Amino acid sequence: AGPLPKIRVPSDGPGRIPLPAGRGVPRNIRPGGPPGDPLTAQSRGGGEIVSGDSPELILVGSSTGGPAALTRLLGRIGRRLPVPMLIVQHMPPVFTASLAAQLARTSGLDVKEAQDGQWVGSGEVVIAQGGRHMTVISEGKKLKVVLNDGPKVNECRPAVDVLFMSASVSFQGRILAVILTGMGRDGANGVDALKRSGHTYCITQDKTTCVVYGMPRSVDEKGLSDLSLPLDEIGPKIAGFFGQGDR
Repeated sequence: AGPLPKIRVPSDGPGRIPLPAGRGVPRNIRPGGPPGDPLTAQSRGGGEIVSGDSPELILVGSSTGGPAALTRLLGRIGRRLPVPMLIVQHMPPVFTASLAAQLARTSGLDVKEAQDGQWVGSGEVVIAQGGRHMTVISEGKKLKVVLNDGPKVNECRPAVDVLFMSASVSFQGRILAVILTGMGRDGANGVDALKRSGHTYCITQDKTTCVVYGMPRSVDEKGLSDLSLPLDEIGPKIAGFFGQGDR
């Protein structure tokens, strides 16, 4: 399996960004920290690698421009992956079922809209239902999706932060977090929580290929991105962690 680089995250004390309110956000996570310099593939030079191995779970967040970005991302992965992928795309109710069907057709992957209580297995790609938060519960090596109708977080439901923070509490394995084009800051606190609680590597979509460089920028400026890539390079990079494509 391809190596998953890990970047050492400094401990900087208590979080400085308030925890988003609402059900679905674990209360024992206090994300945040001082902003850092944007990290790019060019400026970081690979970073400080402290551990390896492939990710065991992939988490993706996107908003404005996301459906087209997800189409290109999944299409360029090229094959079924040996781990689950969970996606939060900011969308109202109803539309995410159509999006999942479209992505399944164009990518050839097993893409489905999330259902409350469903178990998620290797190779499955699950998109949060529009209008509902998606969280994940880990029971051993099994993952179960739990949906809720809690208050909006970052003015969004579903929210990327809600999924990422739930994974930071419940999943103990290696995680690859991907933040794609989108308006606002949703995802930054979630990536922060993942970095503090476990083994997480983060890829952000670069400014030049974003429709709106908001969500990736918020992660970059907090110093949480390990690699900033053009959209068309992210899929091959993900595949490369599993022995196919770029590494």
